[in-house]
Amino acid sequence: MIFYVIVTTILLLLYIKYRLTIRHLVVVDTMFPGPTCLPIIGNALMLRGTSEDFYKRFTETCFYYRRSFRVWIAHRLFIACLYPEDAEVILGNNFEITKADVYEFLLPWIGDGLITSTGKKWRTHRKMLTPAFHFRILEEFTKVFNKNGKIFCEVLSKIPENKIFDVYEYVKMYAMDNICETAMSVSINAQKNPNSAYIRAVKDMCTVAFKRMRTLWLRSDFLFRMSPWAKVHDDALSLIHSQTRDVIKKRKQELERNPDLRLTMENDNFSIKGKLAFLDILLHAAQEYRLTDEDIREEVDTFMFEGHDTITSAISFAMYYISRDQEVQKKILQETESIFRGEDREPTVKDFGAMKYLETVIKETLRLHPSVPFIARKISQDFQIDMKAYAPRGAEVLVVIAALHRNPYQWEKWDQFYPEHFLPEATQKRHPYSFVPFSAGPRNCIGQKFAMIEMKSVLSKVVKEFELIPSPHPEHAIREVPDLILTSGTGMHVGLRKRISGAA
Repeated sequence: MIFYVIVTTILLLLYIKYRLTIRHLVVVDTMFPGPTCLPIIGNALMLRGTSEDFYKRFTETCFYYRRSFRVWIAHRLFIACLYPEDAEVILGNNFEITKADVYEFLLPWIGDGLITSTGKKWRTHRKMLTPAFHFRILEEFTKVFNKNGKIFCEVLSKIPENKIFDVYEYVKMYAMDNICETAMSVSINAQKNPNSAYIRAVKDMCTVAFKRMRTLWLRSDFLFRMSPWAKVHDDALSLIHSQTRDVIKKRKQELERNPDLRLTMENDNFSIKGKLAFLDILLHAAQEYRLTDEDIREEVDTFMFEGHDTITSAISFAMYYISRDQEVQKKILQETESIFRGEDREPTVKDFGAMKYLETVIKETLRLHPSVPFIARKISQDFQIDMKAYAPRGAEVLVVIAALHRNPYQWEKWDQFYPEHFLPEATQKRHPYSFVPFSAGPRNCIGQKFAMIEMKSVLSKVVKEFELIPSPHPEHAIREVPDLILTSGTGMHVGLRKRISGAA
């Protein structure tokens, strides 16, 4: 008897929820068009199939509606915004800064770090972390990029000339080496030891988080706990957190034993002794901002999460496109040679700032394949998007960066690789929110200068050392797949030929 009462109650509640959703749908549909909804599940069938299937289906929907459209996943409302004017309203808003619920599956890993926090905590930590990307500190990080870039070229030099290979995993190990040293002052030698337990754990956490984001039944904690993914998640999480906590503990002890290693900061002047890491910035700020070890752990893990896969994606896509355009390679090489003029020295932040053409190549890569193809906000109150439409309270608004970047009204050759899109005269004609690979507004990426320098460092070295050659195989053409970041389902295949010194 009790069983039937429970079942009847659940069905009644579902029916009431469904009726309320239908009413809501009618109101939303007057403002936003969208695909036909099925009872109860809405547009959840969009998620079916592989990640590649979903992304292709989603981008086709973007091209069909052009401006904005709505999608219902069961009772949850998503509004996709595709125009720069709408992106500016959303990303430029100082109040609606809360990330959407989809980020909740990252919480066990990165906690309430800068990506996921909101309100007062986010504003406080944003202010606290801004000095970590000061020019003086970026100069220190550049030494790490240069060192690991040399190792990267040494690793690539062992690959037979003209052999076509997938560069993605090689780049990922380069990025892992950089992020571990700059975040925690720990050398894991990922490029020479790609099978370490820590690297596998990071991969597993990314895989599980994305699996939960797009698999409806795994979103339930109860059902997830019953799946085999729970053990993969827990094992990886335990290893990552234990390593981060261990590093924090050892670094605190080291700083207590050697006060001369401390970072000192007065106004905008920094004094740095010893090897610097992002962790040192946090330890320096701990007393002023009353940070616990767990607060520090969250921000270090956030930096680790943000700073490896996004960079890997961008560098790998860039190498793919550079390999397919000899004129682009020639211009990159000539620019590098004009900066160094035959001097055998390590590049500085100032040198990277002078690499204007390489920057257009990187930006054009990020235009075609933004590492994060959409950003989501959870709306806390009815929010006016334009004169005709508002996002109702509780909706999750997606700024579809991939659509902004391929808007034919903003981009001359929207479907082609064309670095000239980023020449100064072309940039001035476009809406400022038509290109937002690092987001924009108050929640823009705090580490974008860090990322640009890291990408310029390795790409300039690779082009100087090697001639990149394209894969002749049609099956190696890019097929976009959104895991936690955008990659290619076919990999990023290139070939290499050792460059004759001085050849352009």
